[in-house]
Amino acid sequence: MAAIMYQDRSDTLEAVALEVDVTPGPQPGTVTVRESGEIDFDNAATLRTALLAALVSDRGTLLVDMSRVTFSPAAACASPLLTATRVLLT
Repeated sequence: MAAIMYQDRSDTLEAVALEVDVTPGPQPGTVTVRESGEIDFDNAATLRTALLAALVSDRGTLLVDMSRVTFSPAAACASPLLTATRVLLT
């Protein structure tokens, strides 16, 4: 599963993109969610959807790779991660 979201920022004349890929992880029973680009309040739902899709894939371990994220205020990132954690705990 891959999701790409582009957000126009008319004040800076640039497009901001968040790309999220969900793939089988390196070990059996794992799934990797890999983000690249910028995470903000406008595209955090894309990340949340990808994390929830990964959780329902019936794999035991969720790996979140944010090494290619170039911008992420803590609050924008925390909401999708907390949602995924709540799902795991229920």
